[in-house]
Amino acid sequence: MAQLERLSDEQLMASLQQGHSDALAVLFDRYQKLVLSIALKIVRDPGEAEDVTQTVFLDVYRAVAQFDPRKGNTKVWLMQY
Repeated sequence: MAQLERLSDEQLMASLQQGHSDALAVLFDRYQKLVLSIALKIVRDPGEAEDVTQTVFLDVYRAVAQFDPRKGNTKVWLMQY
């Protein structure tokens, strides 16, 4: 896990695309507060915002094959969810 934490976001996405699901945990650690704060502004309910955050990361995991770093960085791609 410590080795994954040193990777860039794009390297983590490539690792996730190769089937290394631990990369998702690192991305979650990096971005869950940001996703949660945006979700909270939208839904205005802490519990629902937590559910939205989990859904976003689950959707990212399911759609990781569609990620193309030439079209944008990981953070922007993640925020689209």
